[in-house]
Amino acid sequence: MRRVKGIYQNNVVKLLEKVDAEEGSEVEVVFPTSYQAAKTRQLRWLIKGFHMGKIIRQGRDELHER
Repeated sequence: MRRVKGIYQNNVVKLLEKVDAEEGSEVEVVFPTSYQAAKTRQLRWLIKGFHMGKIIRQGRDELHER
């Protein structure tokens, strides 16, 4: 199984990349719900992480004097 993105316009799905398949091949089209899109976006952010600014080069003891 191969996943390919496309654009839905005027009741037709136009693929964004060329697919080597026979004419008349059966396909399954899945439209993501807003929940699925949000979940995918959030998981991508978790995997990538966030740049929070400068890098802290101090140890724990130096940051928290006792």
